This record gives sequence, structure tokens and C-alpha cells, in this order.
Amino acid sequence: SPLGMCPDCNGIGSRLAMDADKVIADGKLSIRQGAVIPWQGHFSSKGKLNGSWTAEQLRAMETQWHIDLDKPWNKLPKRQKQLILYGSGGRELTVSWNADKIQGSYTTTYEGLLNTLMRRYKQTESENAKKYYSRFLSTRPCPSCDGRRLKPEVLAVKVGERSIIDVTE
Repeated sequence: SPLGMCPDCNGIGSRLAMDADKVIADGKLSIRQGAVIPWQGHFSSKGKLNGSWTAEQLRAMETQWHIDLDKPWNKLPKRQKQLILYGSGGRELTVSWNADKIQGSYTTTYEGLLNTLMRRYKQTESENAKKYYSRFLSTRPCPSCDGRRLKPEVLAVKVGERSIIDVTE
């Protein structure tokens, strides 16, 4: 019955999610060398940041959070990789902006690369942008129902020790 389906995946058991393995080109490269595919265009051929908003975020992460953009991705501490991919969890980042017409700084929380990519994928109306972002997607088991497709309340009903999913499996 649709009444018992997981509300987060609509009873499908899986969801599309940004895949960290598809975002990282080569773990042996540093961020500056192009390890993170969506950030590759924010560095010049000499490895200098180009002044874009994302480049300024990277500069701020480098100075404020001590993320070494020159250290190979696979050598970065797990905590820093988590921060880059999944966000700061409310920790603030002050990004300075110094363009020809606009100067200043902006304090924000960092949402994480994977969350940014998913938000942009969902919000864009451009087919080209959708195509670009979709290359980083993978189908994953629904985190709410763990792929079992039913609401927790339905799975809590047991016959003996077994839920309806246990019986049907």
C-alpha cells in the first residue's frame, strides 16, 4: 500500500545522490592539480586561483581551515575531506572578494561540494547544466529506509522477530 511506503524515496528504496568517487578525478593529485573535477577550472595553468567566487571560497578554506590545496587528495586528513565534500556543519567561512567593481567580505557557512552540486542539479533549468551535474550522480540505497522501501512504523510491526520485509525477502 502507498500508505506504508518510505516518504523519502516514495517506496523505491533508492535515491540519486552525488557520488564522491565520481567527483574526485585522481586521488594522487592535489586540489590545485585538478583532483576535484568541478574545481579544475578555478585554477590557471600555473596553479593560481582565478578570482571567481568558488576560487575565493577555496582561498578562504586554505587560510582559515588550513586545507592544503597542494597536498594530494588521498593524503588529506579524513576530517578535511569530509569538510570539503559534505560541508562545515554550521562552521563559518569568511570569503573576501576583491573585483574591479566590488570589494568586501562575506561570512557564510559552507554547504559542501556534494550538497552544492545536488542543489545546482535540482535548481537548474539548463539541459546542459543538468547533463554536466548528472555525471556525478549515482543511485544509492535510501538512507531513511536503508533500501527497505517502507516507513519505520511499518517495519516496526513484527511477527515473532521478523518484519514484513524480512518475511518477503
